[in-house]
Amino acid sequence: DLLSQLTSPERAVILRNATPRLRAAINAFICLHMHNDLMSAAVRLSSIKSVELELKSVVLFSEIEITGIAFDRNKALTLNSKLQQKLTEIEAKAYGISGIPFNFGSAAEISQVSKKKKNFYINENC
Repeated sequence: DLLSQLTSPERAVILRNATPRLRAAINAFICLHMHNDLMSAAVRLSSIKSVELELKSVVLFSEIEITGIAFDRNKALTLNSKLQQKLTEIEAKAYGISGIPFNFGSAAEISQVSKKKKNFYINENC
């Protein structure tokens, strides 16, 4: 099959530009080949409700396979920057509360600091 010899991005471009008829054929092909495995595993492992969920996931996975997953590099960089800024703020607050320097990336050091400083609260749910 020619498509199987192409790289994933090349396949995505071809499939993204496919006609609705070709997309339907690809969906049907994927569903047909995945149905037996998913159905038997789902029935063996759980209830009819999970089987229905599995069947719906087949359609979703086939659509993802056809179109790919969009990734916006600029949005990812912006999100990374915001998360880094928030982490820096949290670290500064923690250092201010503890009054002593420690490695914020080390659970052991955070535990030691929290034991030394009784007012240093650690949320166990995080």
